Amino acid sequence: MAGEYTKEDIEILIATMDRQDDVFLKSMFPFMDYQEYKLLIVNQTTGENKLHIQHNNIRVFNVFEKGLSKSRNFALKNANGKICIFTDDDIIFKENFSDNILLAFNEIPNAGLISFRTENENGSPFKKYPKFKKKIINIKDCLNVMSVEIAVNLQIVKSTGCRFDERFGLGAQFGMGEEAIFLSCLMQKKIDIYSYPKTIVVHPHLSTHTKVAVKDKYYIQGAFFSKLFRYNYIYWVLRKIMYELKQHKIRLNQVLPAITAAKKGRADFLKYEK
Repeated sequence: MAGEYTKEDIEILIATMDRQDDVFLKSMFPFMDYQEYKLLIVNQTTGENKLHIQHNNIRVFNVFEKGLSKSRNFALKNANGKICIFTDDDIIFKENFSDNILLAFNEIPNAGLISFRTENENGSPFKKYPKFKKKIINIKDCLNVMSVEIAVNLQIVKSTGCRFDERFGLGAQFGMGEEAIFLSCLMQKKIDIYSYPKTIVVHPHLSTHTKVAVKDKYYIQGAFFSKLFRYNYIYWVLRKIMYELKQHKIRLNQVLPAITAAKKGRADFLKYEK
């Protein structure tokens, strides 16, 4: 029903590390007062740098485990907003971000998850996005979704039991791919997932993925594609290699090392896969 969700239903789940004050929040919300929003902050720390913010809308958890997926799962477990936004401490929220999120969820009340758009610091799209609202029915469409673009209906997502795979993501053994694995779980549970053509955040830095060495990246890809596609993993590894060759992101003499690294990543992943 149109108008069902309001700004008070939104909770922003922020993953950060070793924070002691709220300066980073002021950078994330330059166009509005962050205290107007319901925030859940997971501050991963060694214990020396603890964050304390006294405000009715803000809950802070100082935790002592490392890993972005662990932070996401902790936030999911403790969240209480009807609509929850995943985000990191290095993004900037657009002035109308909450209006766009409410517009989407009120238009698609059955959605369990909606992915939005990100801009770079120059105001250009961070990557290629669908031009129109789109229901995601193919795992291929999940491969490039970033967690800072995701908002979820908390009740629907919690009912599925889906969590972020803590072997994947920044700070884990396999340092990327956790978003697609999470979306894949929701798809398997028959949850409605949509891409919505509105921008909610600015990502002012290069993606961490672009800074990973070829061998390290394909080690992760071997595990990632094994998780998503099992025995068909090598097809997806080769497909990615062909794409990156075409885009001049890797050189021809890096192909064999990439394949070798992917096989190693798959082997290491399968050691612990149930």
